[in-house]
Formats: sequence, C-alpha cells, structure tokens
Amino acid sequence: MDKTKIKDETFLFDTLHGLSLPQKRILLKYGYDDNGSLLFEQICDLDEYYLTRTETAIVKKNVDDIADVIGPDAIIIEPGSGPGTKTKLLFKALRSPTAYAPIEISSDALERSTATLKEEFPDLSTYPVCADYFDDVELPRDLTSPTHRRVVYFFGNTMGNYESADRVELLQRFRRLVGGGGGGLLVGVDLQKEDTNVIYRAYNTSHLLSAFTKNFLKRINGELGADFNLEQFTHQAPYDATHHRIELRLYSDVEQTVSIAGRTFDVRFLPSHVGPPKQTLNKHCP
Repeated sequence: MDKTKIKDETFLFDTLHGLSLPQKRILLKYGYDDNGSLLFEQICDLDEYYLTRTETAIVKKNVDDIADVIGPDAIIIEPGSGPGTKTKLLFKALRSPTAYAPIEISSDALERSTATLKEEFPDLSTYPVCADYFDDVELPRDLTSPTHRRVVYFFGNTMGNYESADRVELLQRFRRLVGGGGGGLLVGVDLQKEDTNVIYRAYNTSHLLSAFTKNFLKRINGELGADFNLEQFTHQAPYDATHHRIELRLYSDVEQTVSIAGRTFDVRFLPSHVGPPKQTLNKHCP
C-alpha cells in the first residue's frame, strides 16, 4: 500500500513507533474501531468479566447519592461512553439534567448508544462527540455556558489502562472539560484483589478476548496495508504482581517479518520462547 493513501497518518506514526520499541506496543485506543467496540461490548456481558457487573451494582446502590452530589440542571460529559448501560441508571436518578455529551472514538458505538438513550430519554438534549478523549476535545458551544455545572462521568475501570503519567495528563484534560463554575468528576477504579485468579479469568477465559486483542492487528492490516497473519499470534494475559496489573499480550508463534505501509517499515517477530512478546495493553489495579 502506498503510504500517501493512508488516511490516518497519526495511526501509522503511533504504530510504527510502538513496534520499534524493544517491548513492542500498540496504543489501546486503536483497538476500539467499530469492530473492536462491538467485541468489547460482548466481553462486558461475560460472566467471568466481573468489572461491568460490579460497576453496575455500585451505580445501582449509590445512584441516588451520586445524583444528589451532581445536583440539578447539570451537563454530563462521558468520555468513552461505550454502550451506556450505567449512564441510563444515572439519568433515571438525575434531576432535570441540562444536556449529555458522550465522547466515543467509535462512530458506530456512539450512534448505537445515543439512539438507545434517546429512546428512553426523548427530552434529553444530547451532543454526541466522535473523538479520542485523550486529545483536545472541543465541546459544542451550547455546552460551554458558565451558567450550568459540567460533570465528567468516567465511572468505568478505564483509568487502570494508563501508566501514572498518562493518568495525570488525562485528569488534566478532564479538568479542562469541566471548566469553572464548580464542576465535578466522577471516576471509577478497580482495586487490588487477594485472589488474582479473578482478574486472570476475566481476561483469559473467553475466545472474545483473543478476538479483541487480534483486532489490533486486523485493523493495522486493513488501514495501514500490513500483512500480519493473525493465526500466527496467540493471546495471553498474565498478571504482573509487581505492578498490580494484567497485561494483554500477543505472542508470535513463529519467527516472522511483517511489512507495514508497503516497504516503509519491517518488523521482525521472534517466537515467544526466543524473544519478547508484543504487548498491547496494561490494566492496573491501584
């Protein structure tokens, strides 16, 4: 593929940079194209994937208190809104919310969740924003009025996906979204577990996890003209007790060379017993 035909040069740059590192990496956000977002929604419904079930239970138990803290007439901003299951619980409890702005990198996921929410709350003013929330997100002008309190709703366990420095940067970005006027942030985190097998099962039991991890490579093939053979990689997700995190990894089963963007870049992969794996995601439990 001719590099000039690649639409997303940032995707190409980030991918080439990540694969040139000694510990090869792909940024998490590139797994959430439309196919990856759909796979993740299915993962969230798995019995062994405890996180979504636990988060939903916490919201149900505390939603009235959460609504009281947020207060009336608030603007709710939700980065990484996903399917919006917990969001519906929140809006049932809120008093006269002014507007809702979901921020989602997948256009299909954003369209699905917004349509579902509007069916249940037809009078709610919604301002869907298709963007990477780690970028400088521009809110619609209607949401920048200083007369309404803005609250960022980031209740999932996504904060654990980032290294410490990235978490600080992300919180700074959320602060800019909140602005002045007594805005707020509601954030969720996963906790360390005495039984780490709970975490291990969540990321290793289902074939959907393997499909989600390999979707990174599938997207690189489709959009950057790479020639990854998905059948020559194996998904594993070991728990790193030192750093309190699960690591989603793809191990190369054979020694292989992969081309990306035509002949602009070649990366050599060794079998897992010879060289390091290609790592795609860390998930921390603080």
